[in-house]
Amino acid sequence: MGGALSRQRPLAPSVGRIAASLQIGVFVAVFRPMKGRA
Repeated sequence: MGGALSRQRPLAPSVGRIAASLQIGVFVAVFRPMKGRA
């Protein structure tokens, strides 16, 4: 089952990397104004 899943989604690592970078970007965009206010 795991092999079939990994075969179906060969781009999973790159997608995860893109999602992680987007998450970091959103976190920084939200955290920076808070830091400036405090």
